[in-house]
Order: sequence, then C-alpha cells, then structure tokens
Amino acid sequence: METSAIIADLVCAYVIAVVGVHLLVGMLGAVPLSHVATMGVSAYVYSLSSTRLGLSTPASLCLAVFASLLLAFVFNLITLRLTDQVFSLATFGFHLLFFSAALSFTQITGGPMGVKQVPWVFGFESDLQQTSCCVVGAIGALFLYYRIWRSPLGVIARATRDELEFSRGIGVDTALIRLQVLMVSSCLWAIAGVLLASVTGYIEPSSFLLEGAVSLLAVAFLVGRRGSVVRIAVATAGVFAGPEILRFFDLSTDRIGII
Repeated sequence: METSAIIADLVCAYVIAVVGVHLLVGMLGAVPLSHVATMGVSAYVYSLSSTRLGLSTPASLCLAVFASLLLAFVFNLITLRLTDQVFSLATFGFHLLFFSAALSFTQITGGPMGVKQVPWVFGFESDLQQTSCCVVGAIGALFLYYRIWRSPLGVIARATRDELEFSRGIGVDTALIRLQVLMVSSCLWAIAGVLLASVTGYIEPSSFLLEGAVSLLAVAFLVGRRGSVVRIAVATAGVFAGPEILRFFDLSTDRIGII
C-alpha cells in the first residue's frame, strides 16, 4: 500500500475521531480521555471477530460498533452524577483499565504482540477503493456533525453546557442529552478504531496510548467551541498528516545549517 494512501486513510480515520471528541467538548463542555480506549475496544472486537471467530468484515464492524455503544451506555450510567472534572478523571481511569487489560489478557488480545493480519472492511483490496471508503466515512462524519450542531439536540446540549441548573429547572432531561451525545461520539470512535485497525493491518496496546487521546483533544480545542467542518478537517490534517509529510523533506544540518 502506498505511503500517501496510508496517510490519507489515517487522516480520514482521525477526522471521524475528532468529530466524536468535538461533539463532547463543544456541545457538552466535557473533556473525555477515554476516546482512544473506546477506539481500541472497537478495534480489538473487530480484529478478533474477523480473524479468530471467522465473521465477515461487515458483521465484525457492526459487532464493534455495538460493543462501543454498550460500553458508552454502561459508562454513562456509572458517571451519571459526576461533575465535568470528575468525569474527565473517570474517563482517564477507563483508559488505564483498557490498556492494562489489553496487555494482561494475552490469550485474548495477544498482549504486547497484538493481533496481526487484520482484514480491510468490506474486503476492499485496491488503494483507491480503501481511500475512497475512508474519505466517504470522513465526509459522512463531518456532515453528521453539521446536522447535529444545528439540530434541536445540538441547541439544547449547548444550552445545557452553558446553563446547567437553568436547563434542569425548566425540565430539560440533561442526563438523556448527555447520553445521546455520548452514544453518537462512541459510534464515531468505534468506526475510527475499525478503520485504524484496517489501515495498519495490525493492532497492539501501544497503538492506543494516552498521547493519542491528548492529540485528538488538542485538535478539538484548536477548532474551538464553535467549530466548523472545514476547521475540523484542516486542523486534523495539519496535526496528524503534517509530521508525516515532513519526513519526505531533507532537513539535515548539511542543508539548513547548525542553529
């Protein structure tokens, strides 16, 4: 697979993940640290079900998304009454729990060796088909973000973010609003995790480190609370594709001199 195609596919996957992060940050004011762990759970579910259970890749994708949604539902019940600061700490704890489990349960996850020979979603083989699939997924995620941001759900969620007690006072079910946004974000993270596993063809615990969660959060904060789809796409491409593109340039001290 060409390097440029891999970079494009990874950027599209990260765009989908950033959309999910920005829905929580921009609409609810919450700062999650478990999005990479959710991507890891979906990636492992997809990889194990397609390589060891023998399920088809579409069925494995559906199973991964379902596992992510179920996880988000249970996590929301546990953290229902937590403040935003404690919620962030709880998501950080979930990330640590996922990383420890991925390393420890070697018979299931492969431990540090991970899972190899992960098939591509829908059985695409050519670079053009794979990249087209990723681009369509990224555009679909951006369109979903655009629609949710301007929908009644988005308006009520932002009002809840700014005036929580007032929203509760007028009868808004703030718990349901947070659950809906969290479920949508988890679904996007699951798709992003499956795409990452498909593009690389190999996953291991170190593929889902906390640095990745911080990088995605950084992009979400760069976009700002009133983010546009263009700013999300440009910021994600700059943060994740920029370092890879710079590898093609010769920046040795012989050319730029010693500073």
